[in-house]
Amino acid sequence: MEKLPKRCKVVFYNKKFKGEKSKEIATNLDISIKTVEAHLTKAYVILRDCLKLKKNLF
Repeated sequence: MEKLPKRCKVVFYNKKFKGEKSKEIATNLDISIKTVEAHLTKAYVILRDCLKLKKNLF
């Protein structure tokens, strides 16, 4: 998770570890739900790429 930009990290953490809904995250961070979804998509892409790199090392 350290590879994620700060805002992506906050959104991803709140969604996956705290179990907040997208609307709740948007309200708490004063951003739109579409922005929350964009941050989550970006986080998934970055994390997936990191996992692919690790897999290729073994």
